[in-house]
Formats: sequence, structure tokens, C-alpha cells
Amino acid sequence: MRKRILILLIFVIFSLAFASRILIVSANETAEVILKLNDEIQQNKDKIKELNEQIEKYQKQIRDRQKEATTLKNQIDIINNQVEKTNLEIKITEAEIEELRLEIESLNLQIKDYGEKIRTNRDLLSNTISFLEREEAKSDFEIILLYNNFSEFFDHLFYIQTLENNLSDKIKEVNDLKRKLENQRADLNTKKSLSETLHTKLREIRSKLEDQVFVKGSLLERARSSEAKFRQMVADLRAEQNQIDAQITRLESAFRKKLEESDKNFSNLSSGDIVLGWPIEPTRGITAYFHDPDYPFKYIYEHPAIDVRAYQGTPVKAAAGGYVAKVVKPAYGKLSYVVLVHRGGFATVYMHLSRTSVIENDFVERGQFIGYSGGMPGTAGAGRLTTGPHLHFEVRLNSVPVDPMKYLLSY
Repeated sequence: MRKRILILLIFVIFSLAFASRILIVSANETAEVILKLNDEIQQNKDKIKELNEQIEKYQKQIRDRQKEATTLKNQIDIINNQVEKTNLEIKITEAEIEELRLEIESLNLQIKDYGEKIRTNRDLLSNTISFLEREEAKSDFEIILLYNNFSEFFDHLFYIQTLENNLSDKIKEVNDLKRKLENQRADLNTKKSLSETLHTKLREIRSKLEDQVFVKGSLLERARSSEAKFRQMVADLRAEQNQIDAQITRLESAFRKKLEESDKNFSNLSSGDIVLGWPIEPTRGITAYFHDPDYPFKYIYEHPAIDVRAYQGTPVKAAAGGYVAKVVKPAYGKLSYVVLVHRGGFATVYMHLSRTSVIENDFVERGQFIGYSGGMPGTAGAGRLTTGPHLHFEVRLNSVPVDPMKYLLSY
């Protein structure tokens, strides 16, 4: 009887050791693959570093050129540098996406490895626990009958204790593996989310490149004319933009005063009380940000808004409840827009509309349709400063343009 029990105990302990050996071999194979992936990740990091150094060179050239006089040749040089810089940004973002793909692949391998270890150890634990339970179920009378003397009995207790110690170690190992598995899964979800963000960024950069190429073509077309005509065009566009800006400021102030006279509580809310909804979902990306240094028409004026890429004729919604202070309907060669005045000193401006659907002095609710996007060059309401279909969205606080991204819901 003693021999049979000893054989069973040795078999269980050997099974634990053998399974551990198999897991070690499997872990080593996985580690080799992960090391190779890490080498590729490092190569990607080195590539990104080199590309960033090249970008800085182009950025310096752009900054130097922007300090010079506004000439046709100068602007073409700036656009050429911006195009090269944007192409490098595309390569960097593609490299970052590839780096994340490799990291995700590495995490998946580690998660698979941890899962296999947990399953194997769980099976061993189940068999060991079953054996120990059978031993504990024996009555004192059975134990007396099983052993010829106290020496055999104490040997049995020693073996049982050894097995219980191994069991305790395995339980601790499984719990550690579970914690590592959960951490890796959380890291994996973070990487996947970041990958989606980078794909969105890549779409935005490619859209920016399209705009830059369009502007470059437009400038080259004008280069066939003369420097004098270019300078006159710049002066006319600046005057047009200044006139529109002054008109919006004047109308906003006048309308707000009118509202305050009729509603004493209108201006009670502080500037921090407003959260804006997106007038158009930014699923196709943002092509220009507030005071964007790469804005293609920066030589005419600082970009006081964000440009949300959208198909021509996409419904545009009010970012918050407010009153319609101004509606400039679409016309060929002219810039169309809608101005809404909100509580807390805020106003929003929606430009390049192909159609408007609100009337001045009306109240609109948050999310109400106010018109349809435009911006396609040559179409009604697009104006002269546009590179393609999009919505130009401004936010003003006390008549001064501010960064819309600080007030919009995250996306």
C-alpha cells in the first residue's frame, strides 16, 4: 500500500514538473518571436527619428520664408516645403501605425502564451486537488488499516505536505499569470485605441496634402500672370476677410446687446458653462486647426477656426442653442455664413455653406440643422479662399476668436 501511494505522489509531482518544463520551452519559443518583433519596433523608432529630423529642416525653411515679404515666388517655395514636410508626416504616421501593429502582435503572442500556461496549470491543479480531497476524505479507521506502522504513516504525511506545498506554489503562479494577462489585455486595448487615432490622423494629413497640392496648383496658375496681379489679389482678399471679420464682430455685439436688454439673465453664465457639439461629425478629419502654422492661406490671414472636412451638401447643426444673428446666403464668388449668438459671451460662425436653412432673429436649439456644407471651389457660397469641400467653424468669446477644440466634445 505504501508503495502504491508513493508512486501516485511521485507521478503527480512529476506531472507538475514535466508540465512546467513544457511551459518553459513554449515560453522560450514565444520569447524568441517577441525579441524579433522588438527588433523591428526599434528599427521603426529609428526611422521615425530620422524622419522627424528631416521635418525640422523643412519647418525651419518654412519659418524663414514666412518672415520674408509676401511674393508669389516666396509662397510657392513655402508650399513646396509644406508639401515635402507633409509627405514626411505621412511616412512618420505610417511608421507609427506599423510600430503599433508590431506591438499589438507581440502582445497577442504574450496573451496567448499566458492563456496556455493558465490552462495547463489549471488542469494540473484540478488533478492535484482531486487527489488531496480523496486523501482527506479517508477516515481514521481507514488510515490505521492502510499503514503497517507509524513510519509509513509519517512518510505519507510528508508526501502529502510536499504535494500541498507544490499546490500552493502553483496557485500563486496561476494568480500571477492572471494578473499579467489582465494587464496585457488592458495594454492591448490601449494600443488598439491609439491605432485608430493614428489612422484618423493619417486621413487628416493626407487631406492636408491634397489641399496643399491644390493651393500649389492655384499659385502656379497665377504665376503665369504677374507679381503685381498677385499682390493685388492678396490685398483684395485681406480686405475682404477684414471686412467680414469686422461685420461679424459688429453684428454679434449689437445682437448681444439687444438680447441683454430683453433678457437680463442672458449674460449671467460664465464662459466655462458652455460645451459645444460638433456641427459636423469629424469622421473625414480636420484639415486645418486654429492658427494652424501650415494653413495654406496663412500669408493672407491667421486661420481663426477649424476646417472640418465634409462632403458637399452635408447637413450642418447648431453647436449649441442660440439666436441667429446673421445669415449670408450662398452666391457665386461670395462667401456664405451663419452667425449664432449664445450665452456666456460665446458666438459660433459656420462658413462656406452651400445652403442655409435658418432666418435671422430666430432661436435655434442645439443640434438643429442650420444649413448644408459647401466649400467646393467655384460653387455658390464657397468664396475664393477654399481648397475643397469642408466646414469652416469659428468660436468667438466676447467677439475674439478662440480655439474651438477647447470647447468641443471630444471625438
